[in-house]
Amino acid sequence: MIIGEYPGDFTDEMGDFGSGTYIEEFVLGGAKKTAFSNFPPQIGRRTSNCNGKGRALNYETSKVVKFTTLNSMSLEDNTPLQVYNPEYTMRKHGGVVVSEHKTKEYKVAIEKCRLMKTFDSIPYGLVILNWTAEI
Repeated sequence: MIIGEYPGDFTDEMGDFGSGTYIEEFVLGGAKKTAFSNFPPQIGRRTSNCNGKGRALNYETSKVVKFTTLNSMSLEDNTPLQVYNPEYTMRKHGGVVVSEHKTKEYKVAIEKCRLMKTFDSIPYGLVILNWTAEI
C-alpha cells in the first residue's frame, strides 16, 4: 500500500505514535465514541487512546472514560457513568462565555442498531422488503 499526503491518498494515522505502531484492539461505543489500544515498538508496551464527542477531555474525565471502561461497557455491562467536569466552558445567550460545574452521563449508544445473525447491523426502524437473512 502506498502512503501519500494528497487528497485521496492513504495516510498513516498511527505515525503520530511512532513508526511501526499498529492497533491491537478497537472499540466502538456509538457515533463518535472510539477507543483503541496500540503497540508502539519504540516504547515496547501497549498504550491506549480514547476519543469521544460530547465530553470534555481533561485529566479528571480521562481517569473515568478510557479504553478499558469503554471496552467493558461495550462487551459486558452498559451501566452509564457519571462524569464530573469542574470547569465546563459553555456559551450562554448573548455570546457570554462562562465556566461551571457539570455532571454528564456517559454511555454506550450501540443499541440504536439491531445485530443480525450474520453479524451485520442495521438501524432500528429500517424496513427492508424481501429480506432473506434471518433477524
